[in-house]
Amino acid sequence: MRRIWRLAVLVVATTVAFGAAVIRFESAAEDGCAQRAASDPAYEVRVRRAAPVGRAPAMPDMPGMAETPTAAAATTYRVRVLHGGLPVRGARVCLSAYMRGMSAMAVVGHGRERSGGGIYEVDLAFPMDGEWSARVVVAEPRRAPVAVTFALAVD
Repeated sequence: MRRIWRLAVLVVATTVAFGAAVIRFESAAEDGCAQRAASDPAYEVRVRRAAPVGRAPAMPDMPGMAETPTAAAATTYRVRVLHGGLPVRGARVCLSAYMRGMSAMAVVGHGRERSGGGIYEVDLAFPMDGEWSARVVVAEPRRAPVAVTFALAVD
């Protein structure tokens, strides 16, 4: 009888853990800016670099390297989102980008809404300069998420 009780507790604990994992997995795409989102030509996104966030931290010396490499410093980007020419306020905005030809090299940042004008600030640390394929996902309350894709030159 004691073994059955232990087995029942194990089954219940496993079921609860599995249910929590499924719920977290379903929300991970939304949190990570990777959800499927249709494009909508009524949405317009304007992105411009605002300012560096801070200095890049130095990485430890590596044997055989002439100089100490540094990690990429984060930069704030201002993302202006318009829908039908009007500013989008109160939305969740996410900017993701990957290096063309190197899809494993990617960055993701979530926007912080600034006062008025549909402007969101996103901090991103691009590991290298070049041409990046970027995507802004806009999730307005009570609307399906929309994606706007564009090329982003990082220098």
